[in-house]
Amino acid sequence: MMDQLSEFTDWGLWANIAEVLMFLGVVVAAILGWLWKSGRWLFAKRKDETPPPPPAKPIPQIGLPDRVEVFGREAEVADIRARLRDAPEHNVALVNSGAVLAGQGGIGKTTLARYYVDCHAADYSGVLWTLAATRQDIINGLCAACPSLGLDTPAQPQLHHAQQVVSAIASSDRPWLIVFDNLETRKDLDGLIPTGAHVLVTTRQGAGWPGWGVVQTEVLNVDTPTGAGVQLLMAHAKRDDAPEDARALAEDLGGLPLALIVMGGYLHDQGLGFAEGRARLAEVLEHVPPNAGVSHVADGRAAVEL
Repeated sequence: MMDQLSEFTDWGLWANIAEVLMFLGVVVAAILGWLWKSGRWLFAKRKDETPPPPPAKPIPQIGLPDRVEVFGREAEVADIRARLRDAPEHNVALVNSGAVLAGQGGIGKTTLARYYVDCHAADYSGVLWTLAATRQDIINGLCAACPSLGLDTPAQPQLHHAQQVVSAIASSDRPWLIVFDNLETRKDLDGLIPTGAHVLVTTRQGAGWPGWGVVQTEVLNVDTPTGAGVQLLMAHAKRDDAPEDARALAEDLGGLPLALIVMGGYLHDQGLGFAEGRARLAEVLEHVPPNAGVSHVADGRAAVEL
């Protein structure tokens, strides 16, 4: 019995056992560490080898005019958006949601429509822009969407071709945005408005649109040097000195966007300041016969229609 007990109190033996256990622990820890690193490497490799998701397919944007710098049209864009989203007070008497941008020539209707596209194109399945001065212009413009809709492009677009485009757009998952630019008469759109599309029309005809939301496009603000009309003039003149002179010139031009753009480009090309531009404008107005492309607004300022 004492001999057996002495075996259990043989500290040399226990020390050897402890050393063996420590060695085994180090080996096991090393193996576990290797397995952990290998597992992470395999997982990372597997993750890296997973192909990235395909990029989102860009929506077709057909016939859009060039983008231009825009000043002071945020409120109008919000108004258009409210009408096209079929707000209750702007319900359209068609199955579509439509808005009309009305106003005189040079007021910036096309620029405003283009700006709306820039702000909201991602909300649509596609955007189609067509000139609309004649019914044939509309037919041609609609047929430009044939490739994007999987339709054969006709050599000579006819009404039935355009109606095929209208049907294809109507069957889209999300609405398309259709812009009819510079429309002369509402009748030209008969039978050519896709069901469910958002329709934006630019026209000088503010009347004759029952059930459509009409946005009267206004001149730009020129009351202060920071007004949108003054900023537009300075941007195209490529100078921002003499802001008060710029404001006065923009006021002389009635805040009409096209007149501001043309005058700004003229000042830049000629190397003239805003005060010199006012003097040149006064000379022109002195010698222009009545009704020759110049209209005088009620308070005596001149709005040049170019």
